[in-house]
Amino acid sequence: MKKVGRNDPCPCGSGKKYKKCCGNNKVIEFPSTIVKDELDQAFQRFQDYVVNEHPELLPQMKPKTQEEHLEQFFGLLQSCIYEKQDDGQSVMEMFVEKEKEAITRPLTKESLSAWPDAKASLFKLQREDGPVTVEDLFDGEVYQVAKESIPLEELASAPYYLGVLMRWGNVHQFMPIAIPETEEHYKEFEQHFELEFGKEVKSGQTKSEYFASTLSDQFRTWVYREAGSEDEDSSDWEAKPKEKEVLELFEESVEESLKDETNYPAVKRSWMNFCEDKHPTIRKAAVFAATLEYMLAGTEGITQKQVAQKYGVSPNSISRRMDEIKVYM
Repeated sequence: MKKVGRNDPCPCGSGKKYKKCCGNNKVIEFPSTIVKDELDQAFQRFQDYVVNEHPELLPQMKPKTQEEHLEQFFGLLQSCIYEKQDDGQSVMEMFVEKEKEAITRPLTKESLSAWPDAKASLFKLQREDGPVTVEDLFDGEVYQVAKESIPLEELASAPYYLGVLMRWGNVHQFMPIAIPETEEHYKEFEQHFELEFGKEVKSGQTKSEYFASTLSDQFRTWVYREAGSEDEDSSDWEAKPKEKEVLELFEESVEESLKDETNYPAVKRSWMNFCEDKHPTIRKAAVFAATLEYMLAGTEGITQKQVAQKYGVSPNSISRRMDEIKVYM
């Protein structure tokens, strides 16, 4: 570690000279320890703030697997950081504005103020000896990352990360992170994303902006498209015959082109989660199957009336069921 001069700014981030801060007691601490602890506590308060002030953003279902837990965390960060509320601010912006009033340490306040601009992206490990750095694969920016927030030992075959990178003192931390199993899996995701971006992007929107706005969808593609686990979950699903009939009718009837959509696995999973939680009475499987297809196809300009005619049901029945099921997305 570089020796700190007595008149240099104290590395703890207090804003004082070293000789009047940590150096006054002849105690040398790891520079980011104090700031890290303060930011750890601030992030816990952020989570409490969401629970108390914005419970509508919280997941409706308790996660059953680590993948579901991560999916919910990515979805929550998308809602809180990258989506604006009615007043034009994000939930994170509102929290930081309130929280930083009580923060006195300059480096802690500077880090906290950067949280609304947290980077959601694909990253590649650049170096792991000495300071750990990663490169944002969309814009080429390089970030120094705290070692404890990154699984270096798992990256021999695929040194890539999908995650949200947040400022944490003099370094950044992933909050959270997901890694691929192999280089081939990453390449498959990269190819899929390029095709999706070319088709879905709005005029002037960068890859980074599009990625952040669809973060939870990107995570689902990253996990389920790679591992093929979503199809396995569907086939092994233990459910009532009528519940399975709905899913089978949807899978058989939906347009093949829509099965390539990022939301396709999520729509199927929302039906399974809905059934496990509500155990619905199903008199006509076509109503629910049509609802699932409209949840998937509605973003493609296909109208509710068109889907209703295809399945021989009323548009109103789709509307009623959609309100019940979409909360499980």
